[in-house]
Amino acid sequence: EEAVDHCTRTNCIAEFDCPDLTCLEWNGAHVLLNKLLVTGHPSGCIKLWSPETGKCVREIANEGIKKRVDAVAVNPTGTVCVVASDTPMPGNTVGGLAAIQLKHQRLERIFAIGDSSVVVRALEFNHNGSCFVAGGDDGHVRLF
Repeated sequence: EEAVDHCTRTNCIAEFDCPDLTCLEWNGAHVLLNKLLVTGHPSGCIKLWSPETGKCVREIANEGIKKRVDAVAVNPTGTVCVVASDTPMPGNTVGGLAAIQLKHQRLERIFAIGDSSVVVRALEFNHNGSCFVAGGDDGHVRLF
């Protein structure tokens, strides 16, 4: 479906359907790079959307992530996306973090959280993408 240009909600400038959305992030923090939205979904996939058209332009179903995506963060250059998922990854029994290279749609790295029972609910890169933080349901913030 096409984006709705004039929403009935106050201050909304566009709206489009994105079923089963669990989290979202702009593709790149720099204003000139904000051309796509990245969304996470219960199936473990991430989708890239054009906010101008409201259409999904790419779906990345990484074979390492089979369950719900709880958080996504895209580095400032828009090249790498870190995903927090309920999928058990090496070093974690409940869930974990994976870096996905967006252009080639491949898994770059898996990050160990430390406590194998923590589920990460929030992610954010710093200003230049040299590190990111992860907030877990245990109340701790971890710097990677």
